[in-house]
Amino acid sequence: MHTILRRALSSAATGGGPKSFRRLDGNAAADAVIQAVQARFAPRRHGAPPPPLPSATQVTSAAEAVAHERNGYRAWALYTHVRQGELELERGAAATLARAMLHIDHDLFELRCVQRTAAVLEHARGAGNVSAELLEACAAACAIAGEPESCAALVDEAAALCGGTAPPALHAALIEAHGEAGALDDAFAHYRRLETAPGGSPPPGVLQIALMKACAGAHAPAAAFELLAELRAAPGWRRRVSGPGLLAPLVHACARAGDAARARDALALAKEIDAKIHSAAIWACATAAAEHPPFVELALQSWRDARAANVAVGRGALVLLLRACLAHGADAAAEEVLAQQGADGGLDLLHSLAWRDETEARRRSDPRQHGGREEKVEETAPRAVDGRGR
Repeated sequence: MHTILRRALSSAATGGGPKSFRRLDGNAAADAVIQAVQARFAPRRHGAPPPPLPSATQVTSAAEAVAHERNGYRAWALYTHVRQGELELERGAAATLARAMLHIDHDLFELRCVQRTAAVLEHARGAGNVSAELLEACAAACAIAGEPESCAALVDEAAALCGGTAPPALHAALIEAHGEAGALDDAFAHYRRLETAPGGSPPPGVLQIALMKACAGAHAPAAAFELLAELRAAPGWRRRVSGPGLLAPLVHACARAGDAARARDALALAKEIDAKIHSAAIWACATAAAEHPPFVELALQSWRDARAANVAVGRGALVLLLRACLAHGADAAAEEVLAQQGADGGLDLLHSLAWRDETEARRRSDPRQHGGREEKVEETAPRAVDGRGR
């Protein structure tokens, strides 16, 4: 174990940083539902009345709260207790929980997104409670895992539910799924079909962002820059490109292909037009650094740019940045990152890093236990994803 990591964790274990192990989410609404279900099934004195179960309104409030904190792990825990207690799950709450389940570490648990959202969808189908929003969440999960066939089935189901036309978000997910599966030609073909659909209006921005994400999924930075050039040639390009939606996946495309030169160009453009993609850039570059050391400095520069611009950086991105620094001997930079977080914050990061390393080690030893890509989606939840029993 690296000296910095060992020293900090030893300090925490001996009382030097107890706050680093505190629960950071503190979601009282979700806790109340989970604990009420647990109390209902806990042993009690003979003749004692069972504790009351939460109402549908309480479940909905808990789902909204857990979605607000973007904690996919807690969302699944809440859902399993809802099912255990046979609680009513309203249509909106089902979609809210499924969307929240997308917020997990995709590098570690990408297929859990499919399996867990599929479980919510299967239950909603049984209750006749399927919504377009729920289908969108399930399609987004299929996009993350690179499952275009399952995603296409959800597009068809949404079209039937919505009177013949699926919402753009479903088509966006299908485009992303093609790219993640390495079928970039199919992603572009689907986009072009929508681009030339009757009516003549340009495709919504969500489809353009999806196509850029497809380029990232296919590790195709050249195609991503060609798409960017096409979009910049159209009137009003700065308005469409200035947000993080297009430039963040552009950096991801470069990082996943190990193309540091193009990544620098993408980051320079983001800085030029003040597109705040710092967390996404740090995540992408720090991840790429495992195989491509030049990305360590790009990740650090993005972090320093974020500090200079007073932009908050996500915890997950900081953990990956710290790991990249330690892996490549950039101890001074690692100390800089930790110092900026403060004593408790630095220990929190190191504790998260230790957990991530341990989780990755377990996944390598047995990928099927941890939602790795080696699992087959069709072996785990085929009917829930497709709905046709295929």
